[in-house]
Amino acid sequence: MKLYLTDPTSHQHDGIIKNLGDIIIKEAIIDNLNLSLQPQIEWVPIDGYSDRQKYSNKDAMILAGANILANNPLLNTSVWKPGLRNFAIGNYLILFGVGWWQYQASPDFITKFFYKYWLRKDHIIHSVRDSYTEEMLRKCGIGNVVNTGCPSMWKLPEQLKFESVKPEAVVFTITDYYKNHKYDRELIQIILQEYNRVYFFSQGIGDIAYLKNILDEITLDKIEILERSLTAFDDLLKSTVIDYVGTRLHGGIRALQNSRRAFIIAVDNRALEISKDTQLPVIHRNKLSTLSEKINKNFEFTLKINRINIEKFKTNLNQFLQGEK
Repeated sequence: MKLYLTDPTSHQHDGIIKNLGDIIIKEAIIDNLNLSLQPQIEWVPIDGYSDRQKYSNKDAMILAGANILANNPLLNTSVWKPGLRNFAIGNYLILFGVGWWQYQASPDFITKFFYKYWLRKDHIIHSVRDSYTEEMLRKCGIGNVVNTGCPSMWKLPEQLKFESVKPEAVVFTITDYYKNHKYDRELIQIILQEYNRVYFFSQGIGDIAYLKNILDEITLDKIEILERSLTAFDDLLKSTVIDYVGTRLHGGIRALQNSRRAFIIAVDNRALEISKDTQLPVIHRNKLSTLSEKINKNFEFTLKINRINIEKFKTNLNQFLQGEK
């Protein structure tokens, strides 16, 4: 059996990864699946099957760690669907930490038909990142699914405690494809009022241009813009006692991975739904008035990571890949 995995970092523009958070997700996929034990692995574009070859019915495909499910997937360019040559796929599809694209109406007949067909192997347990996604799949008639949370959070400790004193420095993010000039300017003004040293991390390929579009030169001069690389972000988190504040979910998760305080501003369903299940600290964008108070409070919380569901998924997957199922 050959194992194919969808590559979150395949969303690129002229060879540049559009969202550096996809690297964080890919790292979690590799780390949590013990891929070194699989002799035949190939990464494929997340936008669907490449039609350069026909896949064998004995092959397995893991759809991993992204917003790739939605109503009417054939009409939605943002989610996964097989290419024409592999449309009637007979091989094994496995969901791993995926999410539903946006808040939507209940799945319609066409959506139910395709997902029940593509995910028809009922001895395979699928992993999704939140209860909302689990609910939508169950409405499609798919019961062999467990909510494991996002794989990038699996190895975070349940108890997270930090320095009681607010640090002098902060690194922040905004999101170019969820623009809101009013809220994003308000967010930056709060950050500039609360911290003495302010850094900006451009997780998305268009975030720097958006930042420069909404701020004047005087305000921009108060902000140090990092080189756009995950290495630069990691180096800052490791070398500096610093907070993270921003609209990029995986920027915040990366900060927590480095034992830094993270205040994640929710702009879509991903952070909100994960927070409902795990108690991840999230503030809705339209409630920025509460941010300063939270920044100046002691920061400790208990994450709810469903270890039972994680082990259930991993055990089932390992049994399948070893030919026991």
